[in-house]
Amino acid sequence: ASYGLFVPFSTYMTQLYGIHHVFVVLTSYIFNGLYPFASFFLADPIIESKGPGFGLVFAVIGMLSCIWLRTLVNQWVYFINIASVLAAITDPLQCNIVSLVGSNWFPINQQVIALTLISIFSILGPIGGSFYSLIYININVEDIEAGKEMMFKALLFIALTYTCIYIPSIFFFRGKPAIPPCPASEMVKTESKKTIKEQFVMLLRNKNYMLLLVIDLFHLVLIGCLLYTSPSPRDRG
Repeated sequence: ASYGLFVPFSTYMTQLYGIHHVFVVLTSYIFNGLYPFASFFLADPIIESKGPGFGLVFAVIGMLSCIWLRTLVNQWVYFINIASVLAAITDPLQCNIVSLVGSNWFPINQQVIALTLISIFSILGPIGGSFYSLIYININVEDIEAGKEMMFKALLFIALTYTCIYIPSIFFFRGKPAIPPCPASEMVKTESKKTIKEQFVMLLRNKNYMLLLVIDLFHLVLIGCLLYTSPSPRDRG
Protein backbone atom coordinates (compact mmCIF):
# COMPACT_ATOMS: atom_id res chain seq x y z
CA ALA A 1 0.00 0.00 0.00
CA SER A 2 3.05 2.22 -0.36
CA TYR A 3 2.67 5.64 -1.95
CA GLY A 4 5.42 4.52 -4.37
CA LEU A 5 3.51 1.38 -5.33
CA PHE A 6 3.47 2.17 -9.05
CA VAL A 7 7.02 3.47 -9.40
CA PRO A 8 8.80 0.13 -9.99
CA PHE A 9 6.29 -0.56 -12.78
CA SER A 10 6.37 2.79 -14.52
CA THR A 11 7.14 1.19 -17.90
CA TYR A 12 4.34 -1.33 -17.51
CA MET A 13 1.90 1.39 -16.40
CA THR A 14 2.86 3.34 -19.50
CA GLN A 15 1.97 0.38 -21.69
CA LEU A 16 -1.32 -0.27 -19.90
CA TYR A 17 -2.64 3.28 -19.79
CA GLY A 18 -0.74 5.08 -22.55
CA ILE A 19 0.74 7.78 -20.30
CA HIS A 20 4.28 9.03 -19.92
CA HIS A 21 6.24 7.29 -17.16
CA VAL A 22 6.91 10.68 -15.56
CA PHE A 23 3.27 10.82 -14.42
CA VAL A 24 3.74 7.47 -12.68
CA VAL A 25 6.94 8.51 -10.91
CA LEU A 26 5.19 11.77 -10.02
CA THR A 27 3.05 9.89 -7.48
CA SER A 28 6.12 9.54 -5.27
CA TYR A 29 7.39 13.08 -5.88
CA ILE A 30 3.99 14.58 -5.02
CA PHE A 31 3.87 12.73 -1.73
CA ASN A 32 7.43 13.58 -0.73
CA GLY A 33 7.09 17.21 -1.79
CA LEU A 34 3.82 17.96 0.00
CA TYR A 35 4.42 15.88 3.12
CA PRO A 36 6.63 18.39 5.06
CA PHE A 37 4.23 21.28 4.43
CA ALA A 38 1.21 19.21 5.43
CA SER A 39 2.99 18.10 8.58
CA PHE A 40 3.85 21.63 9.73
CA PHE A 41 0.82 23.58 8.57
CA LEU A 42 -1.99 21.03 8.81
CA ALA A 43 -1.20 18.02 11.00
CA ASP A 44 0.37 19.85 13.95
CA PRO A 45 -2.29 22.60 14.17
CA ILE A 46 -5.14 20.08 13.95
CA ILE A 47 -3.70 17.82 16.65
CA GLU A 48 -2.89 20.78 18.90
CA SER A 49 -6.26 22.51 18.55
CA LYS A 50 -8.66 19.57 18.08
CA GLY A 51 -6.78 16.75 19.79
CA PRO A 52 -5.46 13.40 18.50
CA GLY A 53 -8.93 11.81 18.47
CA PHE A 54 -10.27 14.28 15.91
CA GLY A 55 -6.96 14.10 14.04
CA LEU A 56 -7.24 10.33 13.72
CA VAL A 57 -10.77 10.53 12.29
CA PHE A 58 -9.58 13.14 9.78
CA ALA A 59 -6.60 10.95 8.84
CA VAL A 60 -8.72 7.81 8.43
CA ILE A 61 -11.21 9.57 6.16
CA GLY A 62 -8.40 11.04 4.08
CA MET A 63 -6.39 7.83 3.76
CA LEU A 64 -9.42 5.71 2.89
CA SER A 65 -10.43 8.29 0.27
CA CYS A 66 -6.92 8.08 -1.16
CA ILE A 67 -6.83 4.28 -1.21
CA TRP A 68 -10.28 3.82 -2.74
CA LEU A 69 -9.65 6.57 -5.28
CA ARG A 70 -6.72 4.56 -6.61
CA THR A 71 -9.04 1.66 -7.41
CA LEU A 72 -10.58 3.90 -10.10
CA VAL A 73 -7.32 3.89 -12.05
CA ASN A 74 -8.99 2.12 -14.97
CA GLN A 75 -11.56 4.90 -15.28
CA TRP A 76 -8.96 7.69 -15.24
CA VAL A 77 -5.30 6.89 -14.62
CA TYR A 78 -4.52 10.33 -13.17
CA PHE A 79 -6.56 9.43 -10.10
CA ILE A 80 -3.30 7.94 -8.78
CA ASN A 81 -1.77 11.44 -8.74
CA ILE A 82 -4.77 12.96 -6.98
CA ALA A 83 -4.60 10.10 -4.47
CA SER A 84 -0.97 10.98 -3.76
CA VAL A 85 -2.04 14.52 -2.87
CA LEU A 86 -4.63 13.16 -0.41
CA ALA A 87 -2.07 10.79 1.08
CA ALA A 88 0.49 13.57 1.55
CA ILE A 89 -2.11 15.74 3.31
CA THR A 90 -3.46 13.11 5.70
CA ASP A 91 -0.55 10.73 6.34
CA PRO A 92 1.35 13.24 8.55
CA LEU A 93 -1.64 13.29 10.89
CA GLN A 94 -1.50 9.55 11.35
CA CYS A 95 2.28 9.48 11.82
CA ASN A 96 2.29 12.40 14.27
CA ILE A 97 -0.48 10.83 16.35
CA VAL A 98 1.41 7.54 16.61
CA SER A 99 4.58 9.37 17.67
CA LEU A 100 2.61 11.42 20.20
CA VAL A 101 1.14 8.29 21.76
CA GLY A 102 4.52 6.55 21.81
CA SER A 103 6.28 9.44 23.53
CA ASN A 104 3.61 10.65 25.98
CA TRP A 105 1.35 7.74 26.85
CA PHE A 106 3.86 5.18 28.08
CA PRO A 107 5.83 4.97 31.31
CA ILE A 108 9.49 5.94 31.08
CA ASN A 109 10.64 2.30 31.06
CA GLN A 110 8.41 1.54 28.04
CA GLN A 111 9.03 4.61 25.90
CA VAL A 112 12.21 3.37 24.24
CA ILE A 113 10.67 0.16 22.93
CA ALA A 114 7.45 1.98 21.93
CA LEU A 115 9.32 4.57 19.86
CA THR A 116 11.66 1.92 18.45
CA LEU A 117 8.73 -0.10 17.14
CA ILE A 118 7.28 3.04 15.57
CA SER A 119 10.55 3.66 13.73
CA ILE A 120 10.82 0.04 12.59
CA PHE A 121 7.29 -0.10 11.22
CA SER A 122 7.67 3.25 9.46
CA ILE A 123 10.43 1.60 7.42
CA LEU A 124 8.78 -1.81 7.02
CA GLY A 125 5.57 -0.24 5.69
CA PRO A 126 6.95 1.06 2.36
CA ILE A 127 9.08 -2.08 2.00
CA GLY A 128 6.00 -4.27 2.50
CA GLY A 129 4.10 -2.25 -0.07
CA SER A 130 6.87 -2.71 -2.61
CA PHE A 131 7.11 -6.46 -2.01
CA TYR A 132 3.34 -6.80 -2.35
CA SER A 133 3.42 -5.11 -5.75
CA LEU A 134 6.33 -7.28 -6.89
CA ILE A 135 4.48 -10.45 -5.89
CA TYR A 136 0.97 -9.56 -7.06
CA ILE A 137 1.58 -7.55 -10.24
CA ASN A 138 2.85 -9.67 -13.10
CA ILE A 139 4.35 -7.42 -15.78
CA ASN A 140 4.52 -10.36 -18.20
CA VAL A 141 0.78 -10.11 -18.77
CA GLU A 142 0.72 -8.71 -22.30
CA ASP A 143 -3.03 -8.36 -22.79
CA ILE A 144 -4.00 -4.77 -21.95
CA GLU A 145 -7.44 -5.56 -20.52
CA ALA A 146 -6.09 -8.45 -18.46
CA GLY A 147 -3.36 -6.19 -17.12
CA LYS A 148 -5.85 -3.50 -16.12
CA GLU A 149 -8.03 -6.10 -14.40
CA MET A 150 -5.00 -7.37 -12.50
CA MET A 151 -4.14 -3.82 -11.42
CA PHE A 152 -7.70 -3.20 -10.24
CA LYS A 153 -7.77 -6.41 -8.18
CA ALA A 154 -4.43 -5.56 -6.56
CA LEU A 155 -5.65 -2.09 -5.56
CA LEU A 156 -9.03 -3.44 -4.45
CA PHE A 157 -7.35 -5.93 -2.12
CA ILE A 158 -5.29 -3.11 -0.61
CA ALA A 159 -8.39 -0.94 -0.18
CA LEU A 160 -10.39 -3.70 1.54
CA THR A 161 -7.49 -4.60 3.83
CA TYR A 162 -6.89 -1.02 4.92
CA THR A 163 -10.60 -0.40 5.44
CA CYS A 164 -10.77 -3.37 7.82
CA ILE A 165 -7.79 -1.98 9.73
CA TYR A 166 -8.66 1.73 9.78
CA ILE A 167 -12.35 1.65 10.67
CA PRO A 168 -11.92 -0.16 14.03
CA SER A 169 -9.18 2.30 15.01
CA ILE A 170 -11.76 5.10 15.09
CA PHE A 171 -13.79 3.28 17.74
CA PHE A 172 -10.95 1.86 19.84
CA PHE A 173 -8.58 4.84 19.88
CA ARG A 174 -8.84 7.06 22.95
CA GLY A 175 -8.17 10.76 22.53
CA LYS A 176 -6.13 10.78 25.74
CA PRO A 177 -5.28 8.35 28.54
CA ALA A 178 -7.26 8.55 31.76
CA ILE A 179 -4.03 9.17 33.72
CA PRO A 180 -1.03 10.37 31.68
CA PRO A 181 1.74 7.94 32.69
CA CYS A 182 4.54 10.11 31.37
CA PRO A 183 5.70 13.25 33.24
CA ALA A 184 6.33 14.93 29.89
CA SER A 185 2.63 14.80 29.07
CA GLU A 186 1.85 16.59 32.34
CA MET A 187 4.43 19.27 31.57
CA VAL A 188 2.60 20.10 28.37
CA LYS A 189 -0.38 21.23 30.44
CA THR A 190 1.64 23.63 32.56
CA GLU A 191 3.93 25.12 29.92
CA SER A 192 2.77 28.11 27.93
CA LYS A 193 1.82 27.13 24.41
CA LYS A 194 4.18 28.27 21.69
CA THR A 195 3.34 28.90 18.08
CA ILE A 196 4.61 26.54 15.39
CA LYS A 197 7.10 29.21 14.28
CA GLU A 198 8.51 29.51 17.82
CA GLN A 199 8.78 25.72 18.15
CA PHE A 200 10.51 25.50 14.76
CA VAL A 201 13.08 28.16 15.72
CA MET A 202 13.80 26.33 18.99
CA LEU A 203 14.46 23.10 17.09
CA LEU A 204 16.77 24.83 14.62
CA ARG A 205 18.86 26.07 17.54
CA ASN A 206 19.21 22.54 18.92
CA LYS A 207 22.38 21.43 17.11
CA ASN A 208 22.33 17.86 18.41
CA TYR A 209 18.77 17.36 17.24
CA MET A 210 19.49 18.85 13.83
CA LEU A 211 22.49 16.54 13.40
CA LEU A 212 20.36 13.49 14.16
CA LEU A 213 17.67 14.81 11.82
CA VAL A 214 20.13 15.16 8.93
CA ILE A 215 21.48 11.64 9.55
CA ASP A 216 17.95 10.23 9.55
CA LEU A 217 17.16 12.18 6.36
CA PHE A 218 20.06 10.63 4.47
CA HIS A 219 19.09 7.23 5.86
CA LEU A 220 15.58 7.57 4.43
CA VAL A 221 16.95 8.93 1.14
CA LEU A 222 19.07 5.78 0.80
CA ILE A 223 16.07 3.55 1.44
CA GLY A 224 14.04 5.54 -1.09
CA CYS A 225 16.75 5.11 -3.70
CA LEU A 226 16.84 1.36 -3.14
CA LEU A 227 13.05 1.01 -3.29
CA TYR A 228 11.90 3.41 -5.96
CA THR A 229 14.71 4.34 -8.34
CA SER A 230 15.78 0.88 -9.44
CA PRO A 231 14.56 -0.05 -12.92
CA SER A 232 11.60 -2.38 -13.24
CA PRO A 233 12.17 -6.02 -14.29
CA ARG A 234 10.96 -5.22 -17.81
CA ASP A 235 13.42 -2.33 -18.06
CA ARG A 236 16.27 -4.64 -17.14
CA GLY A 237 14.93 -7.07 -19.78
